[in-house]
Amino acid sequence: MRLPDHQASMSKPKLYLFLALLGAGLALLITLIRKDVFTDDRLLGTLTGIMTTLIIISATELIPELARWIGNFSRRGKFRALFGEYSFREDARLVFPYRFIDKNKVSEDPFSTFQKVPSENRPVPEGVVNWLAFQDIRAAVYVSNTLGEMTGRKAVALHDKDVVADPKNYCVISFGLGFTAFTHYVEGLFNPRLFKVEWENSPKQQNVFTDSFSIGNAIPSIPEIPKGDDIAMVARIIPPKQSQREAPRVWFICAGRTAPGTAAAGYFLAYRWDQIHKLYQKQGKDLASDSVVIVLRHRENQGDRSIDIAYEYDDSVKILEINGSPLVNWGKTHGD
Repeated sequence: MRLPDHQASMSKPKLYLFLALLGAGLALLITLIRKDVFTDDRLLGTLTGIMTTLIIISATELIPELARWIGNFSRRGKFRALFGEYSFREDARLVFPYRFIDKNKVSEDPFSTFQKVPSENRPVPEGVVNWLAFQDIRAAVYVSNTLGEMTGRKAVALHDKDVVADPKNYCVISFGLGFTAFTHYVEGLFNPRLFKVEWENSPKQQNVFTDSFSIGNAIPSIPEIPKGDDIAMVARIIPPKQSQREAPRVWFICAGRTAPGTAAAGYFLAYRWDQIHKLYQKQGKDLASDSVVIVLRHRENQGDRSIDIAYEYDDSVKILEINGSPLVNWGKTHGD
């Protein structure tokens, strides 16, 4: 699984060593400022050379580390603002659709789910070919890696059937669209709707009835996107506060019209979250009260199924733009 390059920080023993060298060099410098204590010019010159060497060596190693630390500190501050204070206080919750075997429907519906779906046309999760969608797991790995790196906390996996309405003070990241109950719960928090789960015939495969989504009053169309691409969405949700004194909670929905779209949405949230932060800044929105859904475009083709090879195209994901503007929708939950 390809992951973005990560610049590792200096190990603590090495850091302490160079800090000690820098301290020794500065101590010598302070001593040499009072050079009247030395009567031997040769000794003074030797100590000056040692002092200069210690400071140059330590500074050469410590300055890049200081720049990395400052950069990470600034980036971590933006991450905290986007993902919410609770992402640093508590382990995040990753929510997946619960699929189970219904012995009464084995011959007709292999993908029974906790979330009730339309009975007509027997909708199926397009792109899911295994009981556990590995694309959902891929998305979760991306997100949990970033959460661990930025917050130092773990991520806890849950099924949607185990998430009670109005979860408590956690950062929640939910994966999946029409077959995930948490997505439907979040959908109902807005009036007018921030987004809406739709059920329609697949635009790519005949005789497949599946889930999709709309924002505003229309399902996003992608006439500008080449064949083989598709759309997905990332929604950042600010649910109503449980009390006025608490910090805002932040939830996310990562979903695609196909299973590869969910993986792409997870990749975008994990490694391109700063683009969401920039959208808030550019459009003058409040990170503490405004929710947003962002339509993404990604490469849908997952390889040659005839030989069962799956390629990762998650990193192809980007914000879908129409006439040069990002396709997004803003809203506030009930009570805000």
